[in-house]
Amino acid sequence: MNTRLKNHLLNNLVAYCFLLLTFAFGVGLGQAQVQFVDGTAAAELQHWLEHTAPDGFDLNLFWQAFIPQLKSILFIWFLGMTLIGSPLILGILFYRGVSLGFTFHWLLHWRSWQGAGIFLASVLPQNLIYLPSLCVWSVLALKLSGSILKNIRRKKKKPAVSFPSLFLKYQLFLPVFLLFTAAGTAVEAWLAPQLLHWLM
Repeated sequence: MNTRLKNHLLNNLVAYCFLLLTFAFGVGLGQAQVQFVDGTAAAELQHWLEHTAPDGFDLNLFWQAFIPQLKSILFIWFLGMTLIGSPLILGILFYRGVSLGFTFHWLLHWRSWQGAGIFLASVLPQNLIYLPSLCVWSVLALKLSGSILKNIRRKKKKPAVSFPSLFLKYQLFLPVFLLFTAAGTAVEAWLAPQLLHWLM
């Protein structure tokens, strides 16, 4: 397992670096957007944060968190089977970066170091599951999309033997990443609100 993981990282190092760079740019932009939030929007954000921590596991909160994550996973799955998938996949990672960067900087601006604690307790836990799984899933999608493009360029040649195998693995990995998404959502719907409730 360790050898396979090491080989996977080495074989896709450029893709991971590019994804992380895109995500980092998104974080930077998200932090910069905080200064443009007006007083009304800031008050709404504060009210939402102070009234969003349930006392126990909230099934409605689970589905509210799961559906957007599910859409991201399925959208990336679809994009991986297209020629135009690469820029849109990068766009998803960029948007995640913007969202996290904005959330962290706004909490820091609103509650200073307590805001940083709120971020670490109620935003970071689920993203420790969401982000690595989303990044790996994006790399697999980019790899398949690139493989499709290579096969199209070989118009007079037979498709590469590795392509059917790669396509099959891609489909088999989908349920795995859906399980990771469900795990992250469970953390977001139960653990994160409890920690937030304790801090607030």
